[in-house]
Amino acid sequence: MPSQWAERSKVVRNLANKFDEHPTAIGLADNGSVIELFKSTDGSTWTIITTLPNGYSGMVVSGEAWMPVPIPTEEDPPL
Repeated sequence: MPSQWAERSKVVRNLANKFDEHPTAIGLADNGSVIELFKSTDGSTWTIITTLPNGYSGMVVSGEAWMPVPIPTEEDPPL
């Protein structure tokens, strides 16, 4: 669990200003929190945050060199 929390708007602004990261994907976790993936325009950095129902967000993990993986179709061989 993240050790530091802030209002979501501040976290989003910080990611945009410092790393040029913007929301790319979002999902709802079983515990009611929202999980979001942010990535930089060029894919050089990425961050995953969680936002609690009270509106506070914390960074879960971050990294470099984000690469999307194509969604396989029925015609694709298994991995």
